[in-house]
Amino acid sequence: GQSVQQFIAGGETSVAPFTLVIATQLSEQQALPLSRACRQRGIPFMAVDCFGFLGKLRLLATDHQVIETKPDSDFGDLRMQCPFPELQALADSIDLASLEDAAHAHVPYVIILLQALKEMQPKCAKGLPSTKEEKEEFKALVRGWSRGDSEVNFEEAIDNAYKAWTPYTIPDGVREVLDAAAEKVSSAGAAVTDFW
Repeated sequence: GQSVQQFIAGGETSVAPFTLVIATQLSEQQALPLSRACRQRGIPFMAVDCFGFLGKLRLLATDHQVIETKPDSDFGDLRMQCPFPELQALADSIDLASLEDAAHAHVPYVIILLQALKEMQPKCAKGLPSTKEEKEEFKALVRGWSRGDSEVNFEEAIDNAYKAWTPYTIPDGVREVLDAAAEKVSSAGAAVTDFW
């Protein structure tokens, strides 16, 4: 094997086979030539130092894009229109009518909405509530399942009912990052690796 000094002295030749170089506990004099070699090859370089409970991480990458967004609201991806099998199985396994009052008041609103969607699908022309009447009927169905005003979960389900019929889309900020990355890859061609 090579010593650290030999590896650093090898420059670009030493780092060429790697897609990422991580160095720990190097002095700045040792880290600088290694970071230069990585930069010339387009290889990300991480310098990590640890002193007891205190740590430091320095990252050198040729391109790093940050898009800061402050969305008005976080819609979230609750998988309502296309729930994963385990979520649908959980929703199907709960019989709201047979639950005791305490358990009924603690059923997550996502489960309530999934059950309401399943019951409403045959009645909706597009499979999901799309007209004002269908949406009001959906909310009335959920409201009808509630056993009283103290069941906050059903109020939460009614307040979030729009999530049941609004399809999830990739947020604009995320779409911008993905589009910029795709453009960079297509313009750089084979010079870009899959790592970053």
